[in-house]
Amino acid sequence: MALDSKVTGSVPTHALVQCELKVLRESTGEQKEFNLQEGSILRLGRSATNDIQVDIEGVSQFHAELFLRAASEGGVGGLCIRDNSKNGTGVRPGPKSVMPSDGLVFGHLAWEALRRGTFRTLEHGWQ
Repeated sequence: MALDSKVTGSVPTHALVQCELKVLRESTGEQKEFNLQEGSILRLGRSATNDIQVDIEGVSQFHAELFLRAASEGGVGGLCIRDNSKNGTGVRPGPKSVMPSDGLVFGHLAWEALRRGTFRTLEHGWQ
């Protein structure tokens, strides 16, 4: 599953209040769009009660959460993912990911493992 996010409007990261998310199921080509507001959470997992249901082996009932994090002074804000699973969550730059700091485009890189309860800020095009 790939995530594609876009900040609406031209607000600096420290003032991010909403984000448009596109979730693409690569196996079926199905795409869903979400408008994530600051303070809200999108839940991912096998349970039908999640916002994004991922019914595949190795995915926990309530696997992970996507949320917006406002940047504190000197801190990093933006779209984040938090691991809530027993099995772990991995993230990586997708094939068309661009790192805003240097404008470099990445191919497929190794997965970065998150530990339960930890979160990571995701850049545009991350998987």
